[in-house]
Amino acid sequence: MKARLWSCVVTLVLFSWGLLGCASEGRPPHVPPTLIPPSRGGAAWVEITSKHFRLLTDAPTEVARETSTELERYYGALEDSAFRGPDRVRARVAVVQFWHEDDFRAITGTRVGWYTQSEHPLDLDPSTTLVFYGPFVESSRRMVLHELTHRFLARSVGGLPPFLEEGIAQYYSTLRLDWGSVHLGEALPLGSVARGIVEDMDQRVGSAWRQTSMSGPMPDFITVATDSLPPISTIMSLDRHAFLGGDAPLGESMRTAVANSLAAWAFVHMLHFGPQSYRTAYDTFIHDVLNGRAARQAWADAFRLVPEAALERDFHAYMKKKELTAARYPFTPRPLDPVEARRTLPESEIHVLWARLRMSNAASFSVMFDDSDDLRVEQQRREEAAAKDLDDAIAIDPQSAEARFWRGLFLSRRRNFVRAGDDLHVALGMAPDEPRFHLGLAATLFEATRVKPDDASLRELATEVAWLQEHAAGAYELDFLARYHQRVGAKDEALQFAQNAIRTDPTCRRCLNTYANVLYAQGHVKEAVAAKRRSMDLAPDVVLPFRTVEELRCFEKRPTPSSCLVSEKP
Repeated sequence: MKARLWSCVVTLVLFSWGLLGCASEGRPPHVPPTLIPPSRGGAAWVEITSKHFRLLTDAPTEVARETSTELERYYGALEDSAFRGPDRVRARVAVVQFWHEDDFRAITGTRVGWYTQSEHPLDLDPSTTLVFYGPFVESSRRMVLHELTHRFLARSVGGLPPFLEEGIAQYYSTLRLDWGSVHLGEALPLGSVARGIVEDMDQRVGSAWRQTSMSGPMPDFITVATDSLPPISTIMSLDRHAFLGGDAPLGESMRTAVANSLAAWAFVHMLHFGPQSYRTAYDTFIHDVLNGRAARQAWADAFRLVPEAALERDFHAYMKKKELTAARYPFTPRPLDPVEARRTLPESEIHVLWARLRMSNAASFSVMFDDSDDLRVEQQRREEAAAKDLDDAIAIDPQSAEARFWRGLFLSRRRNFVRAGDDLHVALGMAPDEPRFHLGLAATLFEATRVKPDDASLRELATEVAWLQEHAAGAYELDFLARYHQRVGAKDEALQFAQNAIRTDPTCRRCLNTYANVLYAQGHVKEAVAAKRRSMDLAPDVVLPFRTVEELRCFEKRPTPSSCLVSEKP
């Protein structure tokens, strides 16, 4: 089966930066103004809970039902095609489907789909949220498959070198079901990111890809010439930070990330469909990592007989092909489990949802572009809109514990610790046994006492820590306890809680980062560097927070504990 080669190159920027291309084909009807709540004539929002997903949407009933079904269908197809094994569901993937493009853009500020994974220490739910608008079509399906591949890789092999992680995610994002068959390896379509952007859809391999930027900081397309890609040996040696562009200025770093992602996707495609020697070596590598071998060593052993010059020559020859081979296999989909629950969201919860999406989006801007005045203004605008949403939620339902909880966390992020504590106490009064609410109050007190360690707050923090030590079961609760005990100098307890957090969820990046800091503080520098790098490897499509990169550099330069722990400073 043949398809046009590398016609997708320019879409890869959005995969690389966590702002994934999934504008819908066929824009739904426009309804001005944006984000209208049901009480003012807007559509109702529903939550559909299935085995692996929690879908939140204002799409029409039949569309919502179809989206939920298709999400589960493709989850099963991806798992059965490439990641067979125990179905260890840790947490459902949250998916937000806006029906109207303008509502989506009012939240994200972009014309493309995106996902968020907040790295803020006061976001107590840092799991992935996938966001798109319109029907669940090819472009949004590719985004979902791309992210699910990262999750399956983390579950099965625990993180890979960036070039392999990204290339494999791109490869499996091409999965398509069609009348008893599964297709893999087809070209990613040019123009799927934003309609009407590319003037000439008939691009040629080796030419400079045309690009037209939208208004705002994130371009729709980046111009990359396929014959000017970096050597594959260079890309293979990059860590996560360097793969995403390192410390270069924004435009240059984005171009680097796009070029590296394109090369990674093309390279993995060659490993599937290129010369037999590469396919055999790749199969050996996958077998070894699935059986517990360290990825980099497994790679070196599997490809030890392949000369670097030959690999480079064959890769660039593969890039010059006008067509590529795509696979088609017979496939029988698994029976789908029935939807577990469906409910209409109260209006207060709709405002909380909008606020949380705004907060995550603003945080991602802050993490990526720490030095930009324009983007700090944009971040502030988004935070103010989130604050209004949270105030509206509580005005609608003053007894909403969730609204109080999330406004408390929002206020805490703004260092308004007194008002944050008030909201969190109200939430706990309504649900005194809710671990998230105790964790929220403890995290707020933890931050507040770093700024101003008054006795009353320290006593209350100790009380909340005692409650969590008795009831903690989740990775984020255990991670918090590790950070708390590290701060108070209880080294053994800090190490124990950090290890327990990782055992509870080996894919928890935040937990691995804490574990690295605990190890470093105790003088285990080599182990700390390995854990810090592992946490970075588990951030495949996330632009790494500056402090994580700074800490790793400091760890590598200083053989003994010193002042490296940036994240422990107020």
